[in-house]
Parts: sequence; C-alpha cells; structure tokens
Amino acid sequence: QNVEQYEVGMPFVRNYAPKDYKAFSQNWGMVQDSRGVLYFANGDGVLEYDGVRWKLIRIINKYVACAIAIDQKDKIYVGSSSEFGYLYYSREGELKYRSLLDKTGFKPEKFNYVRGIFIVKSGVYFWAEDKLFRWNGSKLKSWNMKRTERCFKYCDNILLWKKNTGLRYIKNDSIQKVRGGEFFIGKNVFNVLEYKENKILVVTVDSGMYLMSDPFKLRANAYPVQTKFYNQADYYIEHNQLLYCTRLNNGNYAFSTLRGGTAIIDAKGTLVQIIDSKSGLQNETHNSLGQDKQNALWI
Repeated sequence: QNVEQYEVGMPFVRNYAPKDYKAFSQNWGMVQDSRGVLYFANGDGVLEYDGVRWKLIRIINKYVACAIAIDQKDKIYVGSSSEFGYLYYSREGELKYRSLLDKTGFKPEKFNYVRGIFIVKSGVYFWAEDKLFRWNGSKLKSWNMKRTERCFKYCDNILLWKKNTGLRYIKNDSIQKVRGGEFFIGKNVFNVLEYKENKILVVTVDSGMYLMSDPFKLRANAYPVQTKFYNQADYYIEHNQLLYCTRLNNGNYAFSTLRGGTAIIDAKGTLVQIIDSKSGLQNETHNSLGQDKQNALWI
C-alpha cells in the first residue's frame, strides 16, 4: 500500500493486492536501492519492484522474509526463521539469496524469526528475539537474549533494552550501560528514534514517550536529562498495539499498529494524520513502514 505524504488531508492512496505482485499478502519491511528499485520482506521471499514489474526472489527452503536492510553499497540483507543472509548477483545477472549460516558454517541453536537488521560501522546485526548476531564481513558473533528484551539502532549504536537494566549498548563486543539508561528500568521500551537539539525520542509500549539528552553526545561528566514527551498518539498506541515506528524524512514520526492503521505526529507531539481504512487502505493492520526517496510512505 503506497501513500503519498505531501500535505495534510486525504492522502493519495494506491493499493497493491497479492494478485498484483503474485506473492503472500503480508510484508514486513521495505528498502530502496540507489537506482530507485524497491525491495520488500514478504511472506514468500523478497519482492522486487522497479515501478513497473514485480519479481519474487526466493530465499532458502522458500522461507518467509521477515526483515530487510540495505547498506550504502546496495547490498541487501534478509532475515527469516533461524536463517539470515544477503542477496547477490549470479553470473546470469539474477539476484539470488545466499545464507550467511551456510557460507560461514556457523551452526547456532535454532532461533526465532529475525525481527530487525541493523547496519553500523562494526557490522550487520541480526536481532532474532532470543539471539543477536553480528556479521563483520568475515565472521559471525552471537549474544544470547531473552524474548522480553529488545534491540534497536540509534545512529551508529546498537542499543538493547531489558526490563531490569534499562537501556544498554554494545561497545567493543561487550554490553555496557547507557548513561541515564536505568531510567527506563520497568518501562517497556519499543524503540529509540532521533530527535532534534541533541535529544533522542524513546518510545515505550506502556509508559508513553520520553525525550532524553543524547547520551552519546554528552561531556564525560554530564548526565542526561529525561522529560515526558506529551503527545496526541499515546492513547492511540496503547489501544491499538504498536507494531512499528519510524522518523519520517520531514521530521514527523509515524506509528503503525495492529488494529488502528498508522498515526503521524509532528516533532511537537501534535497529531497530523491517521491513515487507515477510512483513508482508502485495504486494512488497518500495518506491520511496518518504509519511505522512499520521493517521500511516499509504503505500508
């Protein structure tokens, strides 16, 4: 589902049905390469769309593609169930999938679906709820996690949240405290997003949103300040089950949900728009969001 976000009001919506792209009905992520071609993590594999034609790229054993990311060199990484890898061009010029587990001979215990892929300077991280893996270009490293923990990328940092420790981050292969991260002990952190004025926006499932001084930009002896970010989306998120959130190109924030479509707020917390079936979308379950270079929002 493609939504053009140029101005507030009834958006221009174009729906793509499974019969259009001839693949599974659900998608869990979108990336765009430097040519403008779009790629979607789909229940049948990776969908490629050049604006005219759809193409399905199968991954190992016809597994679901449930996470996708792209680096600055247009290399696309894909996550599945107990599986992850990347796309490469065959000798025939066809995009194919290659398993990193098969390539490296790395044999971890069976793990859950990959929920997120994060690319930073230290490597590519694959978060699978009960495991976190890092590919540095030559070898894989893993950390054990609990399903109640979460992982996210903020700038060039990999952040972790755990109920009894709050926010932490990975530095030099070890998990270390984030200054001020203990404030979020017991608060169910869902994501950490960029804000303005050297602040971060911390989105929680059950405690609303908070602004905090960017702990990675503070002086050595400084301590971050946390303040409640009052906004008009908290009630919506709490009652519709948040599935995904992101910062848009224009500085607004979008929150997609299981039952209520997608809400967009500005940097002051004011509700800008709710995009749901009343706007012309096919349904109100929005698994993920992606924005292309033309600022169209893909749901």
